[in-house]
Amino acid sequence: MIKLMIPLVLEQILNATVGMADTLMVSAVGESAISGVSLVDNINTLLYTLFSALCNGGAIITAHFIGSHREEDARNSAANLIFSSGVVAFILGIVALAGNKFFISLFYGSIEQNVMHYARIYFFFSAFAYVFIALYNSCSSLFRVMGITRVSLLASVMANIINICGNALFLFVFNWGVVGIALATLIAKASSAMFMVSVLTKQDRIVYLDLKKIFRPSWGMIKQIMSIGIPNGIESSLFQIGKVLVSGITAMLGTTAVAANAVAGTITNFAIIPGTAVSLAITTVVGQIAGAGDNKLAVKKARTLLLWSYLCMGITCMLLFALCPYIVSLYNLEEVTKDLALEIIKFFSIVCLLLWSPSFIIPSALRAVKEVKYTMVVSIASMWIWRILLAYVFAIHMDIGILGVWMAMGVDWLCRSICFYIRFFHGKWQNRPVLEPERENV
Repeated sequence: MIKLMIPLVLEQILNATVGMADTLMVSAVGESAISGVSLVDNINTLLYTLFSALCNGGAIITAHFIGSHREEDARNSAANLIFSSGVVAFILGIVALAGNKFFISLFYGSIEQNVMHYARIYFFFSAFAYVFIALYNSCSSLFRVMGITRVSLLASVMANIINICGNALFLFVFNWGVVGIALATLIAKASSAMFMVSVLTKQDRIVYLDLKKIFRPSWGMIKQIMSIGIPNGIESSLFQIGKVLVSGITAMLGTTAVAANAVAGTITNFAIIPGTAVSLAITTVVGQIAGAGDNKLAVKKARTLLLWSYLCMGITCMLLFALCPYIVSLYNLEEVTKDLALEIIKFFSIVCLLLWSPSFIIPSALRAVKEVKYTMVVSIASMWIWRILLAYVFAIHMDIGILGVWMAMGVDWLCRSICFYIRFFHGKWQNRPVLEPERENV
């Protein structure tokens, strides 16, 4: 597990660095640019999460096939996963290009003209990256369920180098502003996706990609993938839609609140890096063990990984709390925006330490044993009942401001933690086989 997780931790650090580098560099354009990019990033995160959810759902099927030693089915599932995710991403990219201004206005209503200008530019270029992101996530998920995490780490290193160099060239040499930031990100994502696909085609491992099978989809296999991927995608998408609606509440609080929220959101991503790595690793570990039919061992390994997450997150959250004044000072922010960002980050550090791990690690274990409908219902209900409703009550009605939005997030995490803990460690799923014994007709 250590060998599996170290590259995942490093990869998450690099992914967070890309976001932080973009925010730092775009801050040179001004707070309106930060706000515009941040608002679009919330929409993009919604779609990225959908791609990731579909890919992770398909990868769970592959993990179960690997655990039950059905290598040919595992390879078939890989090809059909690439096909499915690519088609979905292509369609969503076309929709995003056609409805550029419409979708920004739909989620955020009336925003300042400069913010809308930058948001439309960034959203336009983002739409071209959707297919590449889906391909990257598909390949990354497949490598991960095989226990191979170094390939996606190499791809992330490459993407970071291209992205940061591109930002510097397009922003400071060509003076392209937000266009340069968006273009550098697009090139970085395309390059990393093509690298991942090329490596996955090599036939030197259990699961490899047969390009011919991508264009000969097996609808029976796609049905199996979608039986996990669709509930997982619905859960993640509606969860992110809720977050976008919450960011709409943030937009009502003014540009200062939006900018502080954007900076705080970027910086706090670093605190959850080890937890995110554990969340990704648990799909591989629990999925393969459950595929082999040993549910008790799956529970034992999930408990171990949960404890690891708490330990690592304790370290990162304490470091974030202590170092946030120095980190925020790197941004080109007005004093009132800086103080607001610091207030958010310190609050997040405490809540994250206590509640993030059970709120996100345990549902990953539940998905790995195909309890996807339960995680979908709980996540959606908790988000819409607690985070969205209370965000409005705290931030607007009680006049707490942007901190009230983050307080509502804490209540949401508490509810999720309780429901998921009971279901996984005391649920009836442990008494049934996770993978059916008969061989599916695929």
